[in-house]
Amino acid sequence: MLAIGAVYFYFSFDIRIFSWTAMHFVTSRTIPQFYAFFLALLSAILIVKGCREHGALKRAEAAGASSAANGKHAVSILAKYYSVPLTFVAMVLYAGTMAWLGFMISSALYVFFQTLILAPKGRVTTRTAAAAGGIAIVSSVLVEYVFVNHLGLILPACRII
Repeated sequence: MLAIGAVYFYFSFDIRIFSWTAMHFVTSRTIPQFYAFFLALLSAILIVKGCREHGALKRAEAAGASSAANGKHAVSILAKYYSVPLTFVAMVLYAGTMAWLGFMISSALYVFFQTLILAPKGRVTTRTAAAAGGIAIVSSVLVEYVFVNHLGLILPACRII
């Protein structure tokens, strides 16, 4: 993800800046560069965290922990980080459905499911799902409004409806 963030940031400089937004603080490059920077930053933090956990596991192994305990630890890591592969699946589905569902609907669905994926395990209730749905709808409508009305970008429209 760190490499993807770096490549994304690099290619964000190829985004054309419209002449009427060139003097503004927010241009058509701002949001992609913001996302790329924070994607790379969060990826770097996760890499450092993983290296620290790996070092702690090696120290425990050197201290004489049994291999059976290490196997259980590997299973608990997979159970703990189940959200990582689900996030990749959600991103692929988001990108794949945007042409048919349009930006607003696919973004709302992505934000809703990503919020549920990242919610603490066992703490998803009807109230949490309703809050995630509200956040998803409001955020996708606001993003579409800003992109279309203030940045002058054309976003994919729904083909189904």
